[in-house]
Amino acid sequence: MTQESLKPRLVVLQEGRPVKTLEVVPGQEWKLGRHPQCAVIIAHPSVSRFHARVFCDATGVYLEDLNTANGTYVNGQRVQGTVTLRDGDVIRLAQATNPNPILLKFEDPSARLLEALVEEEKPSESPAEAPEASAEAAAAAEEAADVEVAPSPVPTGWRGLLTWVRQPVVWVPVAVVLVGAVAVGVYLVSRFQATQRPWQSVRVEPLKVRAGWLLTLQGPDVQPASGLRVWVHDREATVQVAESGKLQMTVPELGLGERGTRVVELRVERKGLVLFRQSIQYEVVPQIRAVRPTEVAVGQTVSIEGTGFTSQPADVKVRVGNLDAPVVKAAPGLIQFRVPVLTRRGVVDAPVEVRIGEWSERTVSLKVRPRDLPCYPLLFSATYMTANVWQVQSNLGCLLYVEGPPPADDRPDAPPPPSVQQAIQALNLAFDKARSDPSVHWEVRESGGTPVLVAVGSSLGRPVEVGAWTRAVQNHLRARLPADQEAALLPYWNAAVLNDLLDLFSKAQAPSRLPSDSGLRAILQRLYDQNLAVGGRGCPGLDDIQTLTPADREALENACLAMPRNYGSVAGRWTGEMENVFYLTLRDATVVLQMDLQQRGSVLSGTATVETRSPKMRWTLPAVSVRGRLDLSRSVLELVLPLNRPFGTVTLQATLQGDTLAGSFSTSEGKQGNFRLQRAAKAPPPE
Repeated sequence: MTQESLKPRLVVLQEGRPVKTLEVVPGQEWKLGRHPQCAVIIAHPSVSRFHARVFCDATGVYLEDLNTANGTYVNGQRVQGTVTLRDGDVIRLAQATNPNPILLKFEDPSARLLEALVEEEKPSESPAEAPEASAEAAAAAEEAADVEVAPSPVPTGWRGLLTWVRQPVVWVPVAVVLVGAVAVGVYLVSRFQATQRPWQSVRVEPLKVRAGWLLTLQGPDVQPASGLRVWVHDREATVQVAESGKLQMTVPELGLGERGTRVVELRVERKGLVLFRQSIQYEVVPQIRAVRPTEVAVGQTVSIEGTGFTSQPADVKVRVGNLDAPVVKAAPGLIQFRVPVLTRRGVVDAPVEVRIGEWSERTVSLKVRPRDLPCYPLLFSATYMTANVWQVQSNLGCLLYVEGPPPADDRPDAPPPPSVQQAIQALNLAFDKARSDPSVHWEVRESGGTPVLVAVGSSLGRPVEVGAWTRAVQNHLRARLPADQEAALLPYWNAAVLNDLLDLFSKAQAPSRLPSDSGLRAILQRLYDQNLAVGGRGCPGLDDIQTLTPADREALENACLAMPRNYGSVAGRWTGEMENVFYLTLRDATVVLQMDLQQRGSVLSGTATVETRSPKMRWTLPAVSVRGRLDLSRSVLELVLPLNRPFGTVTLQATLQGDTLAGSFSTSEGKQGNFRLQRAAKAPPPE
């Protein structure tokens, strides 16, 4: 063992393995903490920048806590101020919540050896109380007393050894043997030190390295020899050049995880003896090894495999072509991203560039094709409710109610009656035709005073009836709707729901028939936008449906009865202006229209007055009765006002948008213009 190996030292332990060793010499101190200038850097948020220091003088090695908030611990006990370190002490700087803290172990080989040498074995003098001897034993003892007992040939303890050695017959040959052994030992040690002397004057270049770089040791002490091995951290380096005064090796891959710079130990050994030891900086740089797959569809996930990445997805930027790609996972050895919408038709080549901090690298090009997932298929079925009423639903939720006799038996899979099967067939036909015919839509028409839901479109020929709101259906719905909602408007709500489902799942169009403030429309709009964002045409697929929350699914399941309060109601007072096409000589006159409307389902009635205002005069025509109809499937209403001249009979055609009626009018006098009315007050629902 050389003198250097007996110096006290600090061994840095990471997950129980030594990663660095610092020798402690008198007059020098080592700072420990987070700061880059510290001899031991522990990058943990609970560790202070300058957390503690270790120093040595003639009396021993000491550890001082630098008044830190999270404390310094020796063998699990928190220390205050300065403490003396003993061989085997384990030091922890804060890191109370770290499951694998970085520890420092203090080793003092010289103190350990000195303690072993100076420890003297105490003489064992333990007289035992002999039991009362028998008569024969007493006689034997008297005979033994007359016999001279020879000294024991085996000495015990240092004192016994000295007594034994003092005998002339012993010490002369022993002295000869010892002198010879010492002479041989001195010779062997001198030869051993001549060939195994530690390297003192050595220059290391560079001091900051990466995997694969050449690292050079130069100096007069550098001498090649058989059995020479070089270690960087815990990996052996491959020696490229070994000559007198120069040793050059390739830095191995250390597998230290995320990108960044770490302090590691460079160590040269020969036959188990450390000839040289020094700390160097090892920089972990990301390396890309594979990208797979390289032929992908828009929205598909791509994996980048390599080393030295980061665990923070926010720190990773991936650009595919000219678009940023969302990063879905980041780890030191893996990055996953989703292919952005680069194409909606045809295959395109797009290079991939990865950036982490200041590092960036352009990898392979991807062959990106449009998203090819099919639209989510709507499947229709029926469930018997009560009193000859069936609920027709899709696999997303309720759609409408139709009348039909109860099932023939109580089996859960009993087929519905023909009238209900006809409704299901009509739904399948309309959704199938709408994929190629944008004119297909749903309307509510009246047949004998009963609202009927029909599908119309050029590819359908004649209107296809789905269901009628018979008296049985209306009675069933009145019992389920709140008291302040009119059941007569429910057919129009069901038609609006069906039209938006038809637009979304068959035509790949955004919903537009439901009220803009409807929660149901917001759900459908989100499915549409989400599908476009991942490269689809707007028609949601299975993966889009799987993003629905439980609240979303509940809203879709109850869609047929989720009619908002005052939906389709135009009852109340409306006030606004009509374009002045009546008084050609009074261009500065304003024509004000006020209507008080009542509503019964789609039938409208009420009164209207027209007032003309000019800077010089104002006059009002007598109130007239109003009649009209509301088509909620298109949110369109038509009103007829039988006014006097110069107006004549005026026909209003308007679109309902919340509390606004806007449209055009025509008169029996051949005049045309535009108008816009605002709802001033809402009428209570009919009793």
